[in-house]
Amino acid sequence: MLGSMSETKKVRAAEWAKRVERWQRSGLSAAAYGAREGIAGAQLSWWKWHLGRKAVAPRREVELDKVSFVPARVVERAAPARPGGQLEVVLGNGRLVRVVGAVDPKLLADTIRAIESLGGS
Repeated sequence: MLGSMSETKKVRAAEWAKRVERWQRSGLSAAAYGAREGIAGAQLSWWKWHLGRKAVAPRREVELDKVSFVPARVVERAAPARPGGQLEVVLGNGRLVRVVGAVDPKLLADTIRAIESLGGS
């Protein structure tokens, strides 16, 4: 018998992780796989989402003295500018952030930090 509620949750999550993995290897839709295995397709989808959410790295705070800038290249565009302007930022990890229109600077900074914290590609 398990000793605590958190141990029970861990076992349950581990079981669902195995089910989700088998489903994804099957190549079937959640509904088709669920029908075959006697599991609700929506439940498979929820567990896939829930387990994926847990895998996302926690947000890292960035110290301003550790922020650096890289050279930027300004290019002209043939298309007319949209009201409020357009901004594209290529991050160090290769991801692209494109903003069209007005944007809250704090929201943009928080978004860039979150994307950079994902690391890799």
